[in-house]
Amino acid sequence: MKFVQCAVLAEEINVNEFVGIRFKDDSARVCALRHVMRNVDGNDSGQTSHGRKKISKKRENVPGLHDTRRLPMTRITHILILLVTLLSAAAAQRQSSKVAGYHATFKGSYGVAIELNTQTGTLDTPRSRNTGLKNCSDEFQVCLTDNQGFAFAYFRKCNDAGLGDFQRLRFPPKVVSALHNTDVWMVFDAAPNYMFHYAYSRGIVGIYVGPTASFDFRIAFHDRSFQSSTLAEFSITGSDAVAACGD
Repeated sequence: MKFVQCAVLAEEINVNEFVGIRFKDDSARVCALRHVMRNVDGNDSGQTSHGRKKISKKRENVPGLHDTRRLPMTRITHILILLVTLLSAAAAQRQSSKVAGYHATFKGSYGVAIELNTQTGTLDTPRSRNTGLKNCSDEFQVCLTDNQGFAFAYFRKCNDAGLGDFQRLRFPPKVVSALHNTDVWMVFDAAPNYMFHYAYSRGIVGIYVGPTASFDFRIAFHDRSFQSSTLAEFSITGSDAVAACGD
């Protein structure tokens, strides 16, 4: 048997037509852009499509994956929590100032006294016993009233008093007299039968009661002969401080 050695040389020919071969249900050779980018539901790729289809099944509790659609709600939640915390703190501060309250006794001659107690909500005077006392204070002012002719209001900050904006107080006072800008004698339209001696360092240090139940201390503004020294002053006892302003 003889072997015949043949050699086939390459020959250049013309290509007249292209023939395309198609396959069904075969993955694309080049991945679509959405297959190589992380989406909001996860990192799984899916079938190539231009239709409105869900890219991948949502995966819960996968470390490192964050649903960006939840971020705005997270910020809103944090803001709401912060607002609630601030409002609660402010409300607690206002409530604490009322709960702490004031309890003081002002003694006059013959053992008669005026006692006010915002903790029990009671007020005793020479003309009324055990009337209801309300603490109407807020962050701007100290306010006390029994809604029956006893009323007082003054600034919490001494600097606010220097501005003279008394109309901001629930009961704007009328100043009868002042001494060295440290002691003030004042009367209120809501309580004309009382005059208050107020000292910036201690608050209310004295309360004047008229000689009669109908006595009106506003007479001091048009009666030049008026002298408070002729009236009995009920002076505070002990070291209690009522409505003293601060810095």
